[in-house]
Amino acid sequence: MAGGEKSKSSGELGEKIAKNLLGMLGWQEKIESLSIDCVYLDGHKKEGTKKRISHGIDILYQYECPLIDEVQQDIVVSVKHIKKYPTNPTLIFKEHQKELAYTIKCYKKSKYLTYKVSDMVRRRNVIGVLIWLSNVKEDQNRSLLNELSSIRNSPDVDFDVIYLVDSKRSNNLFHSNRFINTEYRDSNIEFYYIDSGHNSEALKRQYSGAVFPVQYFASNIIPYKIEKNGIKTLALTVAEEFEKENLIKILGLAQVLVQDWCNEIVICYQDYDEYNHKSIVQEAKSQFRNSQLIRESKVRNYNPNVKSLGE
Repeated sequence: MAGGEKSKSSGELGEKIAKNLLGMLGWQEKIESLSIDCVYLDGHKKEGTKKRISHGIDILYQYECPLIDEVQQDIVVSVKHIKKYPTNPTLIFKEHQKELAYTIKCYKKSKYLTYKVSDMVRRRNVIGVLIWLSNVKEDQNRSLLNELSSIRNSPDVDFDVIYLVDSKRSNNLFHSNRFINTEYRDSNIEFYYIDSGHNSEALKRQYSGAVFPVQYFASNIIPYKIEKNGIKTLALTVAEEFEKENLIKILGLAQVLVQDWCNEIVICYQDYDEYNHKSIVQEAKSQFRNSQLIRESKVRNYNPNVKSLGE
């Protein structure tokens, strides 16, 4: 396969993975493969070219934000797929980030910004999501988010927010979401929308829904509201290593989130092992002697193997 064909094939594979992953997260009414005019022809030109004519958008998703009252989120998604992450990803990441920032800047001048998803919308946020995926096995548990956490943005790159979703984050989202939807397949499953401090109007507040808020890409903890036969469950999937102090923190968060609507709490880790960790769970729960709900909470593994049949 020639280099250009292989690059195209890799890009198509990345876009297919990204579209299916976002579909799992409730981003159903997406607009795909857009081209918008470049407004800053000289400022956005690529090296070796005279001027920039257009920008490509892999995925555009617009929705009314459940975490901020009267705000529409316009999510501009760029998908990159590579055979293997470079040893030092900083330079390539900055280039991908710059391209997405340029696209967002011109998107704000495009016709797509005139479309409103609801008459309740009073403000618009345009947010970038860079889904950067690797194809090799050894990169699936490598956190580019940690490696790039200390870099500084270039002064010539202007944007509000760009979320990086690497292979590790993508895999965690895939496995945790699939576990919840398999384990509770006969239930009504929704993402639980936390009180952000910006969605506090009681008459407008939406407490849960089918759409994954873009802000959750920055969180290792994803909350779900699950209901079946009148039983309401708060499930938290946690993309962090299981340990006692972490579990105490998550139990404390669950206690805040449940208020008075919940009948049970389930906390899911990717590395929880019932045989080795059961006593640690009991120790952590003992810190919440006044809460029967916490004492009766369950801990599960959201990326199970045959050992999970013994839970």
